[in-house]
This record gives sequence, structure tokens and C-alpha cells, in this order.
Amino acid sequence: MEALVVAKGLKKYFPVRRTISEVVLMKSRLYVRAVDGVSLEIGFGETLALVGESGSGKTTTGRMLIGLEKPTEGSILFEGIELTKLSKKALRKIRPRIQMIFQDPYASLDPRVKVGDQVAQPLIVHGLCNADEARERALEILERVGLTPSTEIYERYPHQLSGGQRQRVVIARAMITRPRFVVADEPVSMIDVSLRASILELLKEFKRERNLSTLFITHDLAVAKLVADRVAVMYLGKIVEEGAVEEVIYNPLHPYTKALISSVPTIGIRVLEKLKIVGEIPNPINIPPGCRFHTRCPFAMDKCKSYEAPWIYVSERHGVSCWLYSAE
Repeated sequence: MEALVVAKGLKKYFPVRRTISEVVLMKSRLYVRAVDGVSLEIGFGETLALVGESGSGKTTTGRMLIGLEKPTEGSILFEGIELTKLSKKALRKIRPRIQMIFQDPYASLDPRVKVGDQVAQPLIVHGLCNADEARERALEILERVGLTPSTEIYERYPHQLSGGQRQRVVIARAMITRPRFVVADEPVSMIDVSLRASILELLKEFKRERNLSTLFITHDLAVAKLVADRVAVMYLGKIVEEGAVEEVIYNPLHPYTKALISSVPTIGIRVLEKLKIVGEIPNPINIPPGCRFHTRCPFAMDKCKSYEAPWIYVSERHGVSCWLYSAE
């Protein structure tokens, strides 16, 4: 296999609840098209950053890749196994090898359970060891993520820890089963800027030590530049540009990517022109026809409003979906 994770044509539509009058009048059900045809690959030991505004579908994509959401359409291969066709029992056997670091450490930890027990719980749930062994391994991983003394941290409850400490607990819980693939959903967005570098370095250490493959979800291209091997830019349910991190950051092609880079003043990258976009991301229930970005794009042409641009590779490692680069 050339890649650990391969997703093809992923779609996720969430039905919108209808009113009583809409049901009586038999009006068609509407859907939120959160993810609408995403294909991506993540290699062994590779970090792919999925970048975009809130509402682009990044988190939903990540949740589908580890089986927390069932796709409306599409396929997901992990280690050559089709996840979408597995039963719950079969998926549970794979679960220790695919984990998620949730965005909000405040919400993802149970306030009534000691943090050490929450870190040890995956080992017990999956039958990987008994309670005593799970405790010892939990103490080891707490020490490994920088929570010392681990015996004292183990006995604390989430409200007794700082935001940075809680994020390290969430990372420890995800890593204790020694997964091969991890979805990190905005792992530094909820903590102080002063602590972000240490958390990012911790994730990079796990990657080096365990040859860990990661989908790193973020809205910040500056963070993506620090941790990723490749970058995929997502807008309104679709990937509009993808390539090696150096190529996407230093030679952005899609107007949306250029706008994202222009909005990060500390990224330290020179862009030929500052590009600003106005307005909000369109409603995913009523997605505009043609290129989804044309309602906010300063370079929009007539065909952008009617036809979706084909995917074009401008180099071996850099692709984009934009009419500006198409010969058609």
C-alpha cells in the first residue's frame, strides 16, 4: 500500500428537520451538505493539514475517517480495510489503531472521573490489559506528555487542571493505545498562545517516535506550516487546493488559499498581492452553482458561476480546482 488512509468521494449530508406544515404539504427534505465529494490520501508517517474556515466541513471529514460519522457516500480504506462496510463489532477491533484528539479539552473530558482513569480507560475498554497494568501505562504516558508528578496528576479531576494540562491529558488518552492514525482537531485552538509551541512539538515527537500518520485540522496556515508535510485547503465541503506544504504556502494558487495566507500577518510569507475576501461562507443547505467560491472571489468569471472547475495538477505535488488554471 502506498498510503495508510485513502478516502474517495466522501460525502456527508445531514437532514434538516422539517416543520409540521412542511411534512403535511410533503415538501422535499433539505440537507446540509457538510462534505460533498472529498478524496484524500495520508501516507505512512505523514501529516496532512486540512485547512479552512469554520463551516468548511473539516471536522466532519475527520470524524468520518475514524468511523465516528458514517458517510452518505464514498469509501474509506485504512490499512487496506474498507471501514464503511464494517460492523460495529469489527470497527471496535480497529479502534485502538485510529484515535482522535478533540478540539475542546473542556468538553471531551468527564468532569466526574479522575483524569488518570480517563487516560487508562481505552486500554480496559478494548481489553488490551487489566486494570493494574492500565494504571501503570497511564502513569507512563502522563509522564511522557509532560504531566508531572504523574501520580498526583492521575488523581486529579479535569477542573483541577489548566487548559494546557487538559489538552495534554486528551493527547495522552489518544496515544495510550499506540494508534497508527490520529485525527487532531484544532488541538491548540483552545489554549494560550504561549503553550501552543510545546503542544505542537509534543505531537511532532509522537510522529517521529511512532511513525504516526495524522490528519491535522486547523484554520491557521501558520500552524499548518509548522507541523504538516502536505496541506489540503477546504472550502464549503470540497478541497480546492492540495500539495506539499512548501508549495501551497509559498506559491498559493487558489484565490481562497491566497486570502487565507493574507489573513495571517505573522506567517512570515511574502505574497505578491494581499487578497481580501468579503462576506461569509455560503449556507451549506443552498450551495451556489458552479465554483462554490465565486460569490466571494475577486477573479470570478462568467463560467465560474455556472460550472465547477476541474482538478488540475500544476506540478507533480500541487493540484488546484480553479478556472484560472484551466485551458478549457
